[in-house]
Amino acid sequence: MHHEIVASERARFEGLGPSEAKTILERMEGKTPTMRSCWYCNGAHEHLKSYDDTPIMCFACGGWYLNGYPAPIVAIRARGEAITDEAMAQVVEYTTESD
Repeated sequence: MHHEIVASERARFEGLGPSEAKTILERMEGKTPTMRSCWYCNGAHEHLKSYDDTPIMCFACGGWYLNGYPAPIVAIRARGEAITDEAMAQVVEYTTESD
């Protein structure tokens, strides 16, 4: 993932407030995931960032997404924690494995 995209995504992730993140986690609890390629693996799927019906499991990179965010990011933000370099490195790692 290009460094400008990483910086843009990090800013977007940091904009997710703890209460919104908790709401996403509660809404997704127990729902059966949809298997799709994510917007990182398939640029034509950018529209899935607004998909909020079910969790998405990307069959290309293996990432799990909730309401347009990587699931680990939602969990971090639900705890009110900042997005660290390590968290971003994990997102970059699994979204570029399919390259």
